[in-house]
Amino acid sequence: MNTSLTPEQIHHIRLALLARRKALLDEVTEELASLDHPRYADVAQEVHDRGDEAVADVLSEINLGVKDLHINEIIEIEATIDRIERREFGTCVACGDAIESQRLLAFPTAKRCLECQRRYEASRQQKIAKL
Repeated sequence: MNTSLTPEQIHHIRLALLARRKALLDEVTEELASLDHPRYADVAQEVHDRGDEAVADVLSEINLGVKDLHINEIIEIEATIDRIERREFGTCVACGDAIESQRLLAFPTAKRCLECQRRYEASRQQKIAKL
């Protein structure tokens, strides 16, 4: 493990990640269960015009977007827990150097050091600009 964090700090980060993952899983499970709720069928039947349909579609897309964000965060958390267990937590996946401890404390799922993250984001912006 390539970090200046203490084992105790890493342990607390792991516990916080596990708690966040549980909360997200509970929320996603609840949201998915609510999709089968009869109330949604009633709302769908109450949509009478194209404006109402558009609003219903937008609300549905927003809900799906939020679920996607939650699922992506769960994936990132699980990857971070895996890096902790493999003793690779705190090592930049791009350059192999240590990720700054302040960065890990503020953003535990960080997988790149600050410099590599800046380069990564700049390259993504360039790719998007070319589209």
